[in-house]
Amino acid sequence: MAKANNLIDINGKNDDVIELDLTSLRKKKIKIKIDDNPDNDKIIELNTSDLGVISRYKESMPKFNSLQSEVQKLLDVEDITTEEGFSTMADVLKNIDSQMREMLDFIFQSNVSEVCGSEGNMFDPVEGAFRWEVILYALIGLYGESIDKEIQKERNLTYKTVHKHTDKYVGK
Repeated sequence: MAKANNLIDINGKNDDVIELDLTSLRKKKIKIKIDDNPDNDKIIELNTSDLGVISRYKESMPKFNSLQSEVQKLLDVEDITTEEGFSTMADVLKNIDSQMREMLDFIFQSNVSEVCGSEGNMFDPVEGAFRWEVILYALIGLYGESIDKEIQKERNLTYKTVHKHTDKYVGK
């Protein structure tokens, strides 16, 4: 095939470019089911093999605990039957909700709060936990499963590679 300038062939292909497929590194798409209507399902993209999630989680937990204590104190002290108390509670909860959302997004390096928490405040009680806890622990569980699977794949590959080279010496 004739080439123009020794770099690009007539069909426009560049011979000096090597294509490397790293699509296995892309984030995984996860369907988030919020209610029984499949039309309301949402998609979030996460790198469930990201071991950095552990350090980001560790870094965020003291802040989560501090904000949770702040909310508890507010609920114990503030009288929401007055207009002033109600207004104070609303302002503080809005601020804390915003901080919680930022931390969830930071931990997972994605728009977790938008996709998973659009239906309320991060401190809404949900089945004995807060909304942020339900979201956090459900997603963290995906990371554990994914990392376990990847480690098992690596072990299987190592086993096959070793046996490929040692089987000819064993059993003779």
